[in-house]
This record gives sequence, structure tokens and C-alpha cells, in this order.
Amino acid sequence: MKTKLLFFFLLTIANISSIIAQPTLLWQKSLGGSEDDFALTIEQTNDSGYIVLGWVHSNDGDVSGYQGEGDYWVVKMNADCAIVWQKTYGGLGDDRPYHIQQTNDNGYVISGSSNSNDSDVSGNHGDNDFWILKITEDGTIQWQKSLGGTGDDWGSHIVQTNDAGYIVAGYSFSNDGDVGGNQGERDYWIVKLDEDGLIQWEKSIGGSNVDWPFCIQQTSDEGYIVAGLTSSVDGDVIGNNGGQDAWLVKLDNIGNTEWQKPLGGSGNDFATWIEQTADGGYILTGLSRSNDGDVSGNHGMYDVWIVKLTNAGTIEWQKTLGGSLDERANSIKRTNDGGYILAGWTGSNDGNVEGLHGNHDIWVVKIDNTGSIEWQMPLGGTQRDAAGDVLQTTDGGYIVTGSSESNDGNVSGNNGQTDIWITKLGSNVRVDNMSSIRGLTIFPNPTKNKITLTSLSSDIGKEYRICDVTGHLVEQGIITSENQNIILSFLSSGTYILKINGYAFQKIMLQKE
Repeated sequence: MKTKLLFFFLLTIANISSIIAQPTLLWQKSLGGSEDDFALTIEQTNDSGYIVLGWVHSNDGDVSGYQGEGDYWVVKMNADCAIVWQKTYGGLGDDRPYHIQQTNDNGYVISGSSNSNDSDVSGNHGDNDFWILKITEDGTIQWQKSLGGTGDDWGSHIVQTNDAGYIVAGYSFSNDGDVGGNQGERDYWIVKLDEDGLIQWEKSIGGSNVDWPFCIQQTSDEGYIVAGLTSSVDGDVIGNNGGQDAWLVKLDNIGNTEWQKPLGGSGNDFATWIEQTADGGYILTGLSRSNDGDVSGNHGMYDVWIVKLTNAGTIEWQKTLGGSLDERANSIKRTNDGGYILAGWTGSNDGNVEGLHGNHDIWVVKIDNTGSIEWQMPLGGTQRDAAGDVLQTTDGGYIVTGSSESNDGNVSGNNGQTDIWITKLGSNVRVDNMSSIRGLTIFPNPTKNKITLTSLSSDIGKEYRICDVTGHLVEQGIITSENQNIILSFLSSGTYILKINGYAFQKIMLQKE
């Protein structure tokens, strides 16, 4: 139970030209077996299918080849989410994956951690090591590397670099073996590998307390940006705001620090994902419990926190998203329209969150390039559901991977306990261009204080909801007559969306004198 809880934790505008409505959920898929199986990352592959990385404890259902305690699980699917092949990797110990990426040769590279030293794993230095796995297009192991020392070394994110090698980030508690320069407790440990997995250079960065990176990306200048958390106030860490901060470190192409930046307030804050933006700056997401320092607008407890920075690490804008309970984002990706899509989880049903299915849903949020919400969607059922990753697909829609204990609401086909859960969303729909529902009209529109909803007798009993442009519910009710008045005088001037039975129907323009 502790493992499961740890995973879920870790894991007035009157003149706008158009509004983006929630996309449609096109299909969903539960993958796994009778034990707890979790999803970490998903990528769309060159053949328009998908590759999914999971951490499994099952050896039945969709899973075969399990070796013990916890294994890497890689599932290759086609565009319709049918399994093409699946493979488990590991040994008799605990093997915990973190990230997968398709490589230039159409194979895949995987990062994570292992305390095994048998079966697929060799070369362990003691306790947990970074475990890096390179596989072919059909899942055959090409090479594997255990990296670390005698202490606890935990691999996080890996990406292929422009020279066909790899850069990997994680934390290290060692100061021997492959690791040098540890400053105390856990440090950021950054390792540059060549294309065969041989170490070219390594760096320990941090202070005397816990420093833990979650994401690394190569930047346009051939250097690297690293994001995670720090509890240190010494060593390489300068400017901690209090408690635990998100910590960004910019490196050159041989691992020298160009600049570092703790971000946050007096509460606990950390970054889970960072990407370079089209203007050369950065977008990061994670979570924050602060409401001071660099953070403002907290809704209560932990919120999703999004920060846009310049190339030099100066904050351009920041947003906190959520409700009165806990939220977290695990991934943020650029979208074709210049905005961003992010995914994580929510326990709220207020503030920015509308439509929670249970006590803990996947939460997908689309924002524009200034951080304003275009739409938001809780996904899941009545049990615990959390997203690990999201990305925009080549058809303009979105693919979300996560983990679910549910077998109701949006979720079906659960194999037992926690399953990997994959959902495919359609592309954005502009409210201005949506077809009307037969027999349903509203007038007057624009309006000053009320609308009349006209409908067919067959529509009586349907639910209507009115949301603002952020997706926040402002009014709801049931259609009780063919000509029903809906009072809107309590709302501010602006643009609202009328939904019937959950589907966006029409834009309402409220223009008060």
C-alpha cells in the first residue's frame, strides 16, 4: 500500500474570437494483470503507433515474463491501441523504470533504477543503480548499463543527444564507483553516455541536503537544462526560498554549470518536467504549496505550478492551477498552436477543477501561451487515477497515459488492482464552429441578464451546465420545460459556454450595461 501511495504522489472576455471546448474521449484502454501495474511515459512512434513504459508486478493478463519484485514493462501498440508486442525487463530485485524515448535507429532507450544483479541486469555497484537499457525496434536488448556506486543511485530522465549519445539525470548518494564529487545526501547526478552506453563525463551537483532531478533536456546551444527539487542552502545551491524549492540548473555541453535558479516560496515546491520553448526560454511544471516568494494564487494545499522563464532563467509569468485539495502535474508539452498541454492528477472539484469522478482523477489541462486555461478535463472513475504523461499526437488530438484503480466512470476493462490506463482525446473543437443540437436554441444572445432555452419535449430531463472560458462551472440545472428561462444576472460581463448533457453546445455573450 505504501508503494502505491508513493507512486500516486510521485507520479471578463467579451471580444474573444473563439473558445476552445473540451475534446472528446475517443477511446480508452486498461493494460496490466491482477497485481499493481503503473504507467510512467508514452511516446508516439514513427509508425503512428505508441510505446508505453510501465512498472509491473503482474505475470498474467497482458503481462508475461515477469521476473520479480518489480520490472520494467514496455508495450508497443499500433495507432488503434492494439498490442503489437510487450516485454518485461529486470531481475529478481526491484527494477523501477522512469522514462522511454524512441531513438534515431527506431529502437528505444529506457532509464530507471535497479537493485538486481541477475537475469537482464549486470554490473550493479551496490544498492540501487541507474539502469539504462537500449532495445531494438522489436524489443530485443542491445545493451544495458548499471551506473552508480555503493550508495543509493536513482535514475530519472534520459534523452538521446544530437551526437547520437545520451544524457541521463537522477540522484546519487554515492561518492565512489562511477560517481565523483558528491556534496552530501542526494545530489543531482548527470551522466553523458556515448551511443554504446559508455560514460563520457559525469557531474554531481547539489548541497548538503536532498537534491533530486526529474527531467533533463538538451538545449538549442548543445547544453542541457535540468529541473527537479532541492532542500539545500549551500554548495551549488544559492537562493533557496525556504523549505523545498524547484531547482533549475543550466549546463554547457560538457557539464559545467552556466547558471542555477531555485524557484518557490516558503512551502514545498518542485519541478517535474521542463521543456525549451520556441523563443529559447523554458516552460516548467510541477507542484507548489507556497503562496509567497515566486508563487502566487495558490488555491489550497498543493497546486499544479507552471512557470515560463527566459533563456537566462528569469520568470516571465507563473500560474497556480487547482482547487482546495491536492493537485500535481507530471508532464507539460508544447502544442501545435503555441500553447501547452499538461497532465497529472487532482483531488479537487472546485477552483479550476470541474467534473471530478472520484477522490483522485487524472487531470488534463490545455493552456495558451500566457498560461490561461482553454479547457480542463478530469478523467477516471471512483477510485484513484493519476496521469504520468501526455502529448499531442500527429492528428491534433492527445494521448494520455497513467494508472487507474477504477473500473467505472471513464474507465473499463480493469484487470485487477492498479492498471496502466491509456486514453485518446480528439482534437480541440472551437465552440463557434460546433453544430447545434436539433431543436435547441437560446435567445437573446448577446444578453443582459437572462436567456431562454427552447427545446423539444424529448430534451426535458437533460442536464444543462454553464461554464466560463476556463471551464469553471458557474450555473447548472435540469431542462424542465420547452421554454425555460435561465437567470444570469449574478454573472459578470463576458463569454460563457452552455453544455447540454456534458457536450458543449453554444457560446453565450453576457453584456451588461
